[in-house]
Amino acid sequence: MPGEKDGIFYPPNWNDFDGELFQDLIVDLLTAEGYEVEPSGVGTDGGVDAFATQLIRFGYNNPERFVWAVQCKFSSNANKSISPSAIGEVSNVVFDERFEAKNIAGYFLATNARLSTNTMSQLRGLNRQSHRIRSTYVDRSRLHDLLTTHFKIYSKYFWARIEESAKQGSVPIDPILWFQRLIENPKTTEADLSAFFERHPQLLTRALRTGNEVLPQLRLRLDDGRVLLPDFLLSPQSDFKPWTILEIKHPQNRVVTRQGMRHIMSAAVHKSIAQLREYAAYFDSKDHRAVVSAYDGVDVFRPKVAVIIGMDYGGVGKEVIIRLKSEFPGVEVLTYREVLDRLKGSDQDS
Repeated sequence: MPGEKDGIFYPPNWNDFDGELFQDLIVDLLTAEGYEVEPSGVGTDGGVDAFATQLIRFGYNNPERFVWAVQCKFSSNANKSISPSAIGEVSNVVFDERFEAKNIAGYFLATNARLSTNTMSQLRGLNRQSHRIRSTYVDRSRLHDLLTTHFKIYSKYFWARIEESAKQGSVPIDPILWFQRLIENPKTTEADLSAFFERHPQLLTRALRTGNEVLPQLRLRLDDGRVLLPDFLLSPQSDFKPWTILEIKHPQNRVVTRQGMRHIMSAAVHKSIAQLREYAAYFDSKDHRAVVSAYDGVDVFRPKVAVIIGMDYGGVGKEVIIRLKSEFPGVEVLTYREVLDRLKGSDQDS
């Protein structure tokens, strides 16, 4: 049933949540889904907690702005059903004269609970009664799906509660399944993946076969005032091997493209490698290394560089891939499919 552990992640723990925090969560989720969100403000809101605008294309016309009046209903008991009396008269919410300038075109109900049969009927009835006003909703089940997609938001609101549950003997999540779900979802962002790896650094060390120490977002200050922020710095397996600088790029990036009759690495790969080489060059300076050692406690010299980018090589043959990778000595280019294969086969490899 929705909300139970599905082998991918813990269900949301609503303990210590309240209406205001739930509203913040919904605003973050809708923003991540591509809506332009404006909270209604503090005080009596008349049932409207936020306005969510999306661009909708009707036929071949230019996109039009469609404004939803968002009502958030939090329940400390997620098994409870939301009745019509809990949300009030929807038409009064949508047609409140205070919101006339917003040109509201739809009503959006967001809740962590279930919707009663009567509430579903009321929402469907709103769609039938007016051609101008539409209705939609996010209930417990849909909210669960959204949270599995947007790991950064899930982590922000629920990870401390997960860690507390784990201390009490809960079964740990299966991060590899969750990783697979993230990389196969086109809405996943680089920030989601970076946040995921921050919570599961052991996946990076296993995939890149490095040591166990993983430092995210190390600040490397240049002499001209700029600050470099490599995604991760990974320790070596022994003192006599170099550290690894790792960049996380989007799975939707192309890795290989064509130039005339030849296959070449994509512009996204070239840009990533140039970025990594700038990071690596930072440690050529003895003074820079001393600063990093003093503030972060690590001694980095001539680091290796690696990038995880793109889902796969687009069907390009093995020989071509080997040739293309050989053109960038000292750089490890990995696709997300390669990382996933390494993680799934890591037990056999170890």
